[in-house]
Amino acid sequence: MQLRGFRIELGEIESALSTHPKIQESVVLVVDESGHAPQLVAWLVADQTIPVEDIRDWLGNTLPLYMIPAAFLFVDSFALTPNGKLDKAVLPKPQTRTIGSTDTYVAPSTPTEQTLTEIWQDVLSIERVGIHDSFFALGGDSIKSIPVIARARKQGLSLSLLQLFKDPDIQSLARSIDAHDSDDIETVITAAFDLISEEDRKRLPNDVVDAYPLSMLQAGILFHMQLSPESRIYHDVHSTILEVDFDADAFIKAIETTLARHPVLRTSLSLADYSTPLQLVHRSAPANFVYRDIRHMSEIEQESCIDSWLREEKDSLFAFDSAPLIRFSVHQRTDTQIEFTGAVCHVVFDGWSENSTITELWDLHFQYASGESVCPKALPGTYRDFVALERSIISDTKYRTFWKQEIEGYEPAALPRWPQEYRSTELTPVCSPQQHVSEELTHHLTALSSDLKVPLQAVLLAAHIKVISMLMGSQRVCTGMVSHSRPDIEGGEAIKGLYLNTIPMVMDLGGHTWKSLVLHIYEKEQRLFPFRQYPMGQIKKDTGQEFLFESAFGYVHFHVMEELYRTGKLRRISETRRWAPTDFPLMSVFIHDPIEDRLSITLDFDAAELSPKQIESIGEYYFKTLATLTKNPDALCSSRCLLPHNEMQTIARLNPVIEVQATQYAVQNLFDQQVARTPDTVALIEGDTTTSYRVLQEDANQLANYLIQIGVKPGGKIGICLARSTRFVTAVLAVLKAGAIYVPLDLDYPPDRLAFMSDDSETLVVLSDNLSHAHLPDGIARLILLDETSGDIAACDDTSPDITITVDHPAYIMYTSGSTGVPKGILIPHKAIVRLVINPDYVSLDATETILMLAPVSFDASTFELWGSLLNGGQLAIMTDNLSSLEQIGRAIHGHCVTTMFLTSGLFHQLADEDLQALAPLKQLLFGGEVMSVPHVGKIMQAHPDCTLIHCYGPTENTTFSSCYTVKEEDLAHQPLPIGRPINGTQMVIVGPDLHLCPIGVAGELCLGGVGLAMGYLNRPTLTAEQFIPDPFSAVPGARLYRSGDLARILPSGLIEFVGRIDHQVKIRGFRIELAEIEVELTRHAQVREAVVLARLDTPGSKRLAAYVVAEPNTTLTSEILKQFLTKTLPSYMIPLAFVVLDELPLTANGKVDRDVLPAPAWGRISAAAEFVAPSTEREKIIARLWQEVLGGEAPGVTDNFFENGGDSLSATRLISRIRRACDVELPLRVLFDTPTIREVATAVNDEDDREEFEI
Repeated sequence: MQLRGFRIELGEIESALSTHPKIQESVVLVVDESGHAPQLVAWLVADQTIPVEDIRDWLGNTLPLYMIPAAFLFVDSFALTPNGKLDKAVLPKPQTRTIGSTDTYVAPSTPTEQTLTEIWQDVLSIERVGIHDSFFALGGDSIKSIPVIARARKQGLSLSLLQLFKDPDIQSLARSIDAHDSDDIETVITAAFDLISEEDRKRLPNDVVDAYPLSMLQAGILFHMQLSPESRIYHDVHSTILEVDFDADAFIKAIETTLARHPVLRTSLSLADYSTPLQLVHRSAPANFVYRDIRHMSEIEQESCIDSWLREEKDSLFAFDSAPLIRFSVHQRTDTQIEFTGAVCHVVFDGWSENSTITELWDLHFQYASGESVCPKALPGTYRDFVALERSIISDTKYRTFWKQEIEGYEPAALPRWPQEYRSTELTPVCSPQQHVSEELTHHLTALSSDLKVPLQAVLLAAHIKVISMLMGSQRVCTGMVSHSRPDIEGGEAIKGLYLNTIPMVMDLGGHTWKSLVLHIYEKEQRLFPFRQYPMGQIKKDTGQEFLFESAFGYVHFHVMEELYRTGKLRRISETRRWAPTDFPLMSVFIHDPIEDRLSITLDFDAAELSPKQIESIGEYYFKTLATLTKNPDALCSSRCLLPHNEMQTIARLNPVIEVQATQYAVQNLFDQQVARTPDTVALIEGDTTTSYRVLQEDANQLANYLIQIGVKPGGKIGICLARSTRFVTAVLAVLKAGAIYVPLDLDYPPDRLAFMSDDSETLVVLSDNLSHAHLPDGIARLILLDETSGDIAACDDTSPDITITVDHPAYIMYTSGSTGVPKGILIPHKAIVRLVINPDYVSLDATETILMLAPVSFDASTFELWGSLLNGGQLAIMTDNLSSLEQIGRAIHGHCVTTMFLTSGLFHQLADEDLQALAPLKQLLFGGEVMSVPHVGKIMQAHPDCTLIHCYGPTENTTFSSCYTVKEEDLAHQPLPIGRPINGTQMVIVGPDLHLCPIGVAGELCLGGVGLAMGYLNRPTLTAEQFIPDPFSAVPGARLYRSGDLARILPSGLIEFVGRIDHQVKIRGFRIELAEIEVELTRHAQVREAVVLARLDTPGSKRLAAYVVAEPNTTLTSEILKQFLTKTLPSYMIPLAFVVLDELPLTANGKVDRDVLPAPAWGRISAAAEFVAPSTEREKIIARLWQEVLGGEAPGVTDNFFENGGDSLSATRLISRIRRACDVELPLRVLFDTPTIREVATAVNDEDDREEFEI
């Protein structure tokens, strides 16, 4: 048989009962004593001392919950009919209990308990209620609570809705009532016209019988409706096929009677004619009803006709100044079937009002159709009373204080948006079709709420909050919760109006099991309950938070229609077609169908903000979450991945099984093999000099053998302080051949930083030369000057040393900025380099490629440049000047026929602006490091269509590149560019704060795995353990993930998009910088009390560092003082270009530095007090104009310093390039660094001009 939608075999239940050792016989039947609540009942011949709970537990081991009887009765034996069959007539009458009630029945013992028990039994249609039964476990909800409260008060009990929610069982509730423990909102009763001024009343039309102001929610809805009338939000339309003996005349009478009974149905809105917008209640209003007989049409014609009608209904907005703001229509399909359509303006009606109105209309229809007398009951109040109550609540400071405290510390966040190309072109809100929850899952959810003695709404709200947490990528979230505020007076459920409010629900999911989350949510609902009527609009005003949440949760159970359908006079044939758009980007509505007793989910969304495909995915998250929380309520809600199968497949494609070829060979072994293949091929190009693979091999072998001769052992650290050069490449190879680890020491670093790097890495030897060693601090490790020891080196053997190391051996240590103010060394193994350049899937590397070595030796892009060429038989063209101009780069590319190179984002943008033709010979251009300007990418793509543009991403901890993306022409229409998919040997996952996979489109921390991972941070075991964690997604023993601290998301296409940094780490000119390190250094200055550093993008495409400092009292700080101080410890790219001295740092409400309100520096002039000297010569004016074009800001004076006014090395190259073009001179870039004022540069231009003339 079928029971509540489940197929049940009664014999299966009896069989399960017979296995119990103390039960001899059993009979199970379906009983429906109330006429509308059929339940399973079991009669037992058994040991009558068995507790009922034990029997339920016994059955629970083998049967689903819906097959466990609601009641168990003991009998001595079963009576039989003369035919030998069970005599059902003599079975004792059951005292039925609802399914899910597990408490042993305890009868009421006090007068209050007795009264409450009788009321519950009547309202909930249950024959027997015990004092331990939960109101919500028995099927109660907020609407059913209204008659309970009204009847209790009528019988002298002081009962409030809050009490019922706090104490949902008879015993606790009775104690609360007897203790007079009521603290709910009082009901307010007003008279007509009480809420308007006498002047406004005198001006009212004669047919107006009442008038009162709008509620705050109504005002808000009207604002959104008028702001975008084309969106048709809050214009609700629904349509259903019904089987009914329809009488049009009777239905019109029903409408007229309903209009006469309910003032809100006779209400219009006057928004500008009075001192304040008013609702006008008219004496009468027309029955807005259309009847159309379409029985003569074919079924296809009928559908077309009704579809057309529904489109008209959706487009036909109500005129606010004309009552009623509701209308109905009927299309007669057949003699017994109609299409029933309703349209309502949500500004005056909520969902319960609409459904109770429809129920009332049909009840009246049947009464009029059958000739019965009709006498509607008078209503106990009107919506005017709600408006009056709201006004009194707004003036009560306790509500304002409560809500300020409730949302204190919460930082609002937006729902994730998929890129524009995935969104609908539809600009109006769209309502998704209802998605049905299975009958079995509905039952499990109901059973869980019953077990926990909480409303079903609390369980569903827990699922909703978990889904929002997944979407926000945060454990702490805020969502809107729709609550009703219908008056809890007798007949209150019959009053029509907009008795709703959407209140903020801030929740932290950390550490919760599903069960504890549900209970915590229910407890929070109880705490919010007394304050639920404080309008959301007022909360926004009080807190100054216009934007608190973009999602809202609603639960509807319109059981008022249940009795209507149970009469058998009306039957629903089709699903209700529904259109109910709101102004929320996402409104999740859980609907409990009173007819089928099952749940469905409707996701209303703004198609201009969220994608239909995205909404489809969100629906799957809900179903996965609902199923998971019912299967194991005691599990942590963060313990399982809740992504659907299709998304898991997309993520799996980003994490293939890693197979890296040739990893059995260390880097120097692979180089040896390449030399054997192409010994006489050019390996290095430096200026006009070339070096073959054979010569490079021999030179490196001699140096390696020399190092071994002086005591260098495998695993020793060797510093290399050399400029980019053939000598540098030889030194690197030699260190590896000696089995040692190379540590690049950048010539541009301050001596203190170089000293720290040398000490921290415990370098045994530092290789340098006469030109470079002057940069090194005194007292550094053993220094070997290669030009002075060249004779000793040349005397060494030129064959490869007999040193064997594995691919797991470290190859180099590269230092990056550290958040504590101390640089951190990253240890990179050989196999990571091999994975980067051997058989790559992101770029073509072979003997035909010439790669330009442009990156600083301390920047890990040099790893790609160096080994990408030398391990594949290609040529490495070396740029020797660290301050190479755009012209020099262009000449090198053309002069050496460079085919492949890497550019940082800033340099890429400059070349796109200043010298597109410099890139003409390239076949492959890799770029990245910071956010790319898509228009600049487009310029290069258009100028060089045959050049493959490859967007790269990767931290040093995963060896240069982790992912790459080959840019396509269609990508130019979108911003930003994706960073692509992981390269060979790499895995990428995006996780939330609980280390669970993020849904598609949701930003989370990008974690990297695979062969490219560093071994860790040198001498920093704690930091290594924090950043390099065991891979929770891998079955490979020892697999690790690096937590990059980068925010990224997976796009629906399966590509990855970079979003930003979790912390305040940034990249400047390709260098990763911890802003905190600069802040630490600033605060070490004796006159600096506080400091904050930002990477500002005040000029598009130009990210610059700005420092904000608070000085100690009675001190004077200047940018020059601070810059000189930082230059002692930080490299040039970490020196802020602007310094702003503030009296204090602005703080957020949470006490954190409010970085968003820090003022933009005056990049054009750092020191307003400095004397301004205007350009006087023609050359000075030209240079000043070009300066302003490059830097922006105010017009510069001729004595202003280029770098103090926002200039950096990248903008310097741009300025010098423009000066060369405008003045037609070959001006070295060094000029601007040595003489950074307009006057000095103008002088240099004149000198160069004179020199060129003299040469001519």
